Amino acid sequence: IFTSRGCPYPCIFCARQVLWKEGGGYRVFPIDYVVDEMELLYKKYHISHIWFADDTFAVSKERLRKLIEELRKRKLLGVIKIPGVFVRSNLVDFEVVDLLKKLGVYRVTLGIESGSNKMLRYLKSGPITVQQVKNAIQLFAKQGIYVGGNIMLFSPHETPHDLALSYKLSQWFIKQPNTVSLDFYLTTPYPGTGLWN
Repeated sequence: IFTSRGCPYPCIFCARQVLWKEGGGYRVFPIDYVVDEMELLYKKYHISHIWFADDTFAVSKERLRKLIEELRKRKLLGVIKIPGVFVRSNLVDFEVVDLLKKLGVYRVTLGIESGSNKMLRYLKSGPITVQQVKNAIQLFAKQGIYVGGNIMLFSPHETPHDLALSYKLSQWFIKQPNTVSLDFYLTTPYPGTGLWN
């Protein structure tokens, strides 16, 4: 299910900037609406694992707290598990990881994109660094949350050195105790995105 649409971040490659222009390209569904949907899936269809397909989950700690509290009130906290959310490394700190654990999240996917800080600045329009990616993965490991990652290859301005840095980060990533997957994608410019232009 979705708890939000779009993303508040301006990554140069993301179709969000084309699809959801209103409201800065990001809007959230009310917590009651989200939990109503979860409750329906659980009680009517006996679904106990629900993937949150948001482009970027955990944008707001306050919203995470409200979601946890509403699930607790309805006696669904701990009953429904969350096998996946997409998160940004620069949003991850101890409190976010703790809140995700309480929510029942046991796997996250990070848009790592590159092992080169230069390429991260270009692709993500700031503010993610390789060190933030590593810190996030290690924080998730401490809470027993599994991590998958995505890396983009052959982006404009990417040099052999940048690719070597992505390879080096990939080698580090797959040795972490909580790594479950690492996917590689060819950078694809979608019409209307900054990357396309």
